[in-house]
Amino acid sequence: MENTRILIAAEDPYTSAELEISLKSLGYSQIVLVDSGDAIINLADQEKPDLILMDLELKGPIKGGDAAGIILSKSDVPIIFCLYDRDIDQIEKDKIPTSYGFLIKPIRDQAVKVTVEMALRMASMEAERRLAEDTYQHMFMNSQVGMFRSSIGDGYLVDCNDRLAHLFGYQNREEMLSDNFNIIDRYVDPGTRERMASELIAKGQISSFEARFYRNDSSIMWVRYSGNLIPEKDWFHGVAEECTEIKEAQEELRLSQLKMKNFMDSAVDASTLWDTELNLVDMNLAALALSPPGTLKEDLVGKNIRTLVPGIEERGRLEAYRKVMETGVPHHYETDEVNLSYGKMHLYVRVFKVDDGLGITASDISEQKKAEEKIIQLRNYLSNIINSMPSILVGVDNDGNVTQWNKATENRTGIEASDALGKTLESLFPRLAEEFNKISESIRTRSVIQERKKKVADGSKLRYEDITIYPLITNGTEGAVIRIDEVTDKVRMEEMMIQSEKMLSVGGLAAGMAHEINNPLAGMIQTANVMKERLINISMQANQKVAESIGIDLRDIKTYMETRGIPTMIDAINESGQRVSEIVSNMLSFARKSDDQKSSHYLPQLLDKTLELAAADYSLKKHYDFKKVQIVKEYEEHIPPVPCEGAKIQQVILNILSNGAQSMQKSGTINPTFILRIGFEKERKRICLEIEDNGPGMDEFTRKRVFEPFFTTKSAGLGTGLGLSVSYFIITENHGGEMVVESEPGKGAKFIIKLPTGGKPRKKAGDRD
Repeated sequence: MENTRILIAAEDPYTSAELEISLKSLGYSQIVLVDSGDAIINLADQEKPDLILMDLELKGPIKGGDAAGIILSKSDVPIIFCLYDRDIDQIEKDKIPTSYGFLIKPIRDQAVKVTVEMALRMASMEAERRLAEDTYQHMFMNSQVGMFRSSIGDGYLVDCNDRLAHLFGYQNREEMLSDNFNIIDRYVDPGTRERMASELIAKGQISSFEARFYRNDSSIMWVRYSGNLIPEKDWFHGVAEECTEIKEAQEELRLSQLKMKNFMDSAVDASTLWDTELNLVDMNLAALALSPPGTLKEDLVGKNIRTLVPGIEERGRLEAYRKVMETGVPHHYETDEVNLSYGKMHLYVRVFKVDDGLGITASDISEQKKAEEKIIQLRNYLSNIINSMPSILVGVDNDGNVTQWNKATENRTGIEASDALGKTLESLFPRLAEEFNKISESIRTRSVIQERKKKVADGSKLRYEDITIYPLITNGTEGAVIRIDEVTDKVRMEEMMIQSEKMLSVGGLAAGMAHEINNPLAGMIQTANVMKERLINISMQANQKVAESIGIDLRDIKTYMETRGIPTMIDAINESGQRVSEIVSNMLSFARKSDDQKSSHYLPQLLDKTLELAAADYSLKKHYDFKKVQIVKEYEEHIPPVPCEGAKIQQVILNILSNGAQSMQKSGTINPTFILRIGFEKERKRICLEIEDNGPGMDEFTRKRVFEPFFTTKSAGLGTGLGLSVSYFIITENHGGEMVVESEPGKGAKFIIKLPTGGKPRKKAGDRD
């Protein structure tokens, strides 16, 4: 009331004063008095009053009615006229606005109070109405959704905003309104419009009604609209927005859900959905098939999992399911064999969170379990094969870490497979570390790399191995398998076979040569002896008789012969002839099978006797003394007897000892030593004799030829090259044994002789040699 600004315009000062007093008594304090039309017009424009009290009679040319018209053309200020009863007809005649009332003179305070308050209240309401109308119109025109008013009866458009015009393909509302737009013609399905109109008339409103409409370009869109019926005007007042994308998305979702349902129903795996209380929400056909025959889906949906799966709580599954709902972490497990109405099966169950509930799928893994069992059996079978192989098999990856370690490898290294897997080959099998470059090459070139007859020192023994590296490049994993085969016996057997073939071929040649040489050799020796008797023996009567007949003195002849050294020459001829005879005798031993009867001999005793013979062998010519050689004996106990020709075995042993002693003497070996070992191989029933020295050893060329006839490393005149050949022949041919030598330069030599305890089987009559 204090802020209400009031203007009073009256020609009569008494009227103005009377109104001012009355208003102030009512609490209005901002009051301005004027008396002319011009003044009230100017002041109304400047002050923007909340109320004007105006008399019809004003000073100046502009009277009250005209002034009011001018003021109201510029603003909506309420005006109350002060007049006499006689002036009412004039007001109606001149059409002076009196919408806010008037005061009749003489003016009473109560009339002022009522009329002023009513006018101010009406002005306030009118202002609010105009504001609301302006706001609505602004919203109507600028709304982001289409707004419209149309005739419910004939469907013609009454009004719309630009948004609706754009929706139907117009540039603006003016273009749409000028097109005499009829909504009925734009429905794709006429029946839809009829249903909408019926619902609107029946209910007075519709909400989120969806229909398809044609745009100006004849394309089709989905529109969702809501609105109210204005019965007095038969108008439909509403809002509309396009929902084509939503409808298409809904249709895609519907089709997707349909496809998913079809997919789920056609899936082999059983799938179920459960709510938060673990009541069944949905299931596919495969899940339904796990139920007894004749069960319908409707019989199961809504039931709790405890009812459908008896015993699930006792097995702890229910707690696991609830944990999945709480944490969202999936859970999976395999069931034991489940008894169903149509048979038994193993199930693989997956549990996962779906919204607020659970999804559970179950796969029949019966065949998989059978296949796994077969794979396990096959793996065990292959593992047994690998572990039963005598070969060492070691698998490694590209970095040299062990991936396979069979039983033979365990036995060789003493390391269990469980301790070896994952560790480096170098740390487990140091001597194979040098093969790593070959392993890398094998993997890189995808080729098999082999190394035959590799020498391996095993304490005092020399062994041979075949090493084969197989590349493994499968399933994106690179690696290799190393196979090591013990071929010591094979190498020795091959050498023995080669040596035997040489001996047999030499034996046949020697037999023929011996017979051809023996006859002229005997004649040569006999002739040399006769010549010596005839030239030197002066007491022989035949010599004397011939000398007397020709007048020669035998003593002069003898003196001449001795002076010329003829007797010495003849002795040299005889000595050479005897040596040739010994060579021929040795050669004949290759062709001749021994017919001597074998008897049982204890090899340790036989070896000791041979050592006594060797100790007596001292040769000034060969410059060695066997007594200076140290003898180390390593005899096993309880050695069984060997059926053999003792003298020939002694000949073999003596030959080896003699050669070894001479070799150590010639090379200047410090502390020359023989190590003599005798052992018994129970499995093969053989006695093994090893004679090892610490002499200079042999190179590969010499070792392979040492048993060949006439091969010798001694100086001319010091050896025939037949000693070891004859020894080899005695052991292998006469006694059915084996004889090999192991040696490396600078590491001495070891002769290994193996004799069967059962003797060599004799051939039956008629068998070919």
